Amino acid sequence: MTRVLRINEKNIDHNKIRYAAEQIKKGKLVVFPTETVYGIGASAFDEEACKKIFEVKHRAADNPLIVHICDFRQLQSIAAVSQNLLDKIKKVWPGPVTFVLKKKVLPDIVTAELDTAAVRMPGNKIALELIRESGVPIAAPSANISTFPSATEARHAIKDFNGRVSVIIDGGRSRFGLESTVINLSRKPYTLLRPGAYDLKDLERVFGRIIVPKKINDTKKSGKVLSPGMKYRHYSPNTRLVLFSDNDLISEAVRLAKLNKLRFALLCSEETAVNFRNERVIILGSRKDLGSIAKNLFSSLRKLDTFNVDIGFIESFDEHGIGLPIMNRLIKASVGNIVGHRGDLLKIFNSG
Repeated sequence: MTRVLRINEKNIDHNKIRYAAEQIKKGKLVVFPTETVYGIGASAFDEEACKKIFEVKHRAADNPLIVHICDFRQLQSIAAVSQNLLDKIKKVWPGPVTFVLKKKVLPDIVTAELDTAAVRMPGNKIALELIRESGVPIAAPSANISTFPSATEARHAIKDFNGRVSVIIDGGRSRFGLESTVINLSRKPYTLLRPGAYDLKDLERVFGRIIVPKKINDTKKSGKVLSPGMKYRHYSPNTRLVLFSDNDLISEAVRLAKLNKLRFALLCSEETAVNFRNERVIILGSRKDLGSIAKNLFSSLRKLDTFNVDIGFIESFDEHGIGLPIMNRLIKASVGNIVGHRGDLLKIFNSG
């Protein structure tokens, strides 16, 4: 049986936190909220418990977990950090950014047998209190079945894991709606491994120049990777999702869908939705506020699967600021279904 505990971040019920922490100590799995997305966690030092995370998520063993900590003492116990680097990290934590660092003592299953560890201190009081009460760092990837959209509300995690974890903490809706930004600090030059909720420019003010690889959105990476989100298809709904790199082709796609008698839904901004008033539309937010798009993205992808349609069309966004991680998620969610010109569109319909 899975116990669902509702906890208000502004008025934390410590009895409920203690109960969840006891489950962590017993080697059980606990789903908990963070400011980015919900995580499914176990003691980072408990190899058997961490194996359960991979099992219930159907996660590949070469995909490392992010270790969540509540203070800098825990950081120094699991990772090698110079005083200079520690001073910089303290300027941005707690917050939605993960750092890859040289590890000290962590089970190989947590780090995918690498000599580095992905670590973050979440900016959510429920998460911090859970880690503190558990007395150990908590290894926690996003609380979703692998390849599917991440959970930004407890109900998403309940759908995926009810009966498969010990506790699900319902702490309300995630503030950002996208996973953390991941930066490799284990060697210079520092490198962006995954764009996310923390703006890269803000990080560069603290850490100096951070390299952005040209293939940051590549889903065909081979060999070992240092961070989650760098390999494999991610964030995808069950419904076939088509991403338009040229949004001018959306109207043509709608015409062709009707011609082919395909049931479709359009995921788009408020601004685009006014042109499709008579169609089935899921509004993501406003193009004037890409933060709203980010916050609603995963819940909208999950909503698409409730619509009983054959195909979903989703518009693209400017790859600046929060637009970079938005597009990173959309590209990985729509692998093989990206439309940049009419020829791409015809291929989509000809392939069924």
